[in-house]
Amino acid sequence: GLSMLKKLALQFTLAASLASITACGSSTSDAEYVSNARTYLAKQDYPAAQIELKNALMQNSENTAARQLLGKVHIAQGDYLSAEKELSRALALGASADEILPDLSALLLEFRRFDELQALDTSNLAVDVNRAIVLANQGRAYLAQGDHENGASYIEAAYEIAPQALPVMVAKADFLLSQFEEDAARDTLDQALALDKTYPPAWSLKGDLDFRDRMLESAEASFSK
Repeated sequence: GLSMLKKLALQFTLAASLASITACGSSTSDAEYVSNARTYLAKQDYPAAQIELKNALMQNSENTAARQLLGKVHIAQGDYLSAEKELSRALALGASADEILPDLSALLLEFRRFDELQALDTSNLAVDVNRAIVLANQGRAYLAQGDHENGASYIEAAYEIAPQALPVMVAKADFLLSQFEEDAARDTLDQALALDKTYPPAWSLKGDLDFRDRMLESAEASFSK
């Protein structure tokens, strides 16, 4: 009699405890995971941020902030294919164009997916410098396809908006290089690198320029940065 009641009571208590533990395990919301990830990102702890963001997406696969930040984590880790996938998904889910397009345009340029890059809609960009960056990357895509007229037009428009933005400076140097104005291109790249001595697109183009000048030793140094 009583022992059976005690047994049932114990089973009930155990079941309640397990339910409580399970609830605690999933009580963190996707927004809280994203908040934790931002804290790790501020410390440049990318692996920890990545775990938090993946947890957020397990809770809510349509969390655009989580996808956008995961894209940034992948960029920081050099995983550009995964970055492009996350940023494109975030954009499709309605993320802010200002949060997505500057990075996405740079990735599409890197992958030489010029048609997709040129199709990006800049009309929803509210921040001037972001519009300038996307226009600059679109201009470089036109240059890469041999369309110097459109290349010049886009890069000039970008330069008028934000002449000190690094992607715009590199685009200007790229255009100058396409016009065989190598000294002016080198000066522009030196100005960009004075603002950020680690900026990879500037070093990459400087390597191209050095190679064209047959400064092979210098080119090797630039490419290895």
